[in-house]
Amino acid sequence: MREGLRDAGKVHIWARPLEDGSIAVRLLNLGDRDGRIATVAWESIGLHNRRPCRVRDPWSGQDLGEVTRELAVRVDRHDVALVRLVPAGWVAAPQSAMRPRTRSFHSRKP
Repeated sequence: MREGLRDAGKVHIWARPLEDGSIAVRLLNLGDRDGRIATVAWESIGLHNRRPCRVRDPWSGQDLGEVTRELAVRVDRHDVALVRLVPAGWVAAPQSAMRPRTRSFHSRKP
């Protein structure tokens, strides 16, 4: 699993494994164009490319469906999107258990 920053042009992508085995993916559009489509390929975050994953929006609690190989997310200018990937067949803990296994996104190294 790759953690930390990946730069896809003007969109920065972070991915972190969570304590329950799901994966948090954060996408930040630093560009000046609205409606930028950011694509996250499974291989870029350490998943097998044919493994289907359920996609959830942790802010709204909405289930965004199941996708395979890659995820495309619309991110407006200077905005952020956060999704939680749950590999198909995985029994993940409730949304309240969305804690990183290690340091948080914003923490500094000791």
